Amino acid sequence: MYPDLSYFFHDVFGTPYDNWTSVFKTFGFLLALAFLGSAYVLRLELKRKEKEGILKPIVKSASKSGNKYLFFAINVILGFFIGFKLLYIIQDFETFKVDPAGIILSTKGNLIGGIIFGILSLAYYYYDLKKREKYRRCKEAISSL
Repeated sequence: MYPDLSYFFHDVFGTPYDNWTSVFKTFGFLLALAFLGSAYVLRLELKRKEKEGILKPIVKSASKSGNKYLFFAINVILGFFIGFKLLYIIQDFETFKVDPAGIILSTKGNLIGGIIFGILSLAYYYYDLKKREKYRRCKEAISSL
């Protein structure tokens, strides 16, 4: 079995070992594919059972009112973390190739990148929220005609 994708690509395409694809370990990749495949088959089976009448669907209405400040805070934190780690990984990729989990779980990162990605995340989700509100108001205005 191949320890990572770089060995597989070496045998199939002739690329060199330990290139950028070496960070994708085959065990984790194949495990993720197994979960995705089983989730797809489970969904098909549940739909089939529903069509046969064995399972009855349950309809729930989603609550549209939520705490938007918490939503923004979570997305800013995620954006900060992605920027903090991603720019550090790009700057020091050789160290990342050796120990990906160690770099991701460490306190090492790029503070400026984290702040920039956090602000970009906040701006994107704020813009998206305003766009949805505008769409909802237009839809309500059209339906009231």
